[in-house]
Amino acid sequence: MDLALPFDYTVISAQQRDGLAREMINLTQKLHNTQCVIHGDIKPENMLIRRSDFRLIFCDFAESRIRDEDPNRWQGATTINYLAPNRDPNKAPTFVDDLYALGLSIWQLYSGRKPFANLEPDQILELLKQKWTVDLNVITDAPIRNIVARYLSMGGATLEKGYP
Repeated sequence: MDLALPFDYTVISAQQRDGLAREMINLTQKLHNTQCVIHGDIKPENMLIRRSDFRLIFCDFAESRIRDEDPNRWQGATTINYLAPNRDPNKAPTFVDDLYALGLSIWQLYSGRKPFANLEPDQILELLKQKWTVDLNVITDAPIRNIVARYLSMGGATLEKGYP
């Protein structure tokens, strides 16, 4: 058995962030393109670091589904803080929803903050209806900020509306 450790974004050094962000992207691409799986609840808390090689792995596939699976059969839920503005929380997740959540996870890695952490679920849903997302300006690395912006806009976020 290959043991893994929780992925604690709060203790990641600035030097490690870029590599971990790339690894998060590669892991999501592999899940989508090779395994044809939609995770449905991508967030740092659902990532582990494997002890043998210090690589990221996903955990908690309770909300996942296979790409070709009938979306009407999905009976999961999602973490509201990572919900894409274009997603109905009562409907099955899509690849785009995973990419939006990936963007927020990378934002969290660089900002050190959980998205919308100080808001109640109904407040988050109201912001999402208005296409709000997180404040991208907290990421000072322009290439990373552009990657995050691309993922967030794919999920329906209006990038000019960044919640602090």
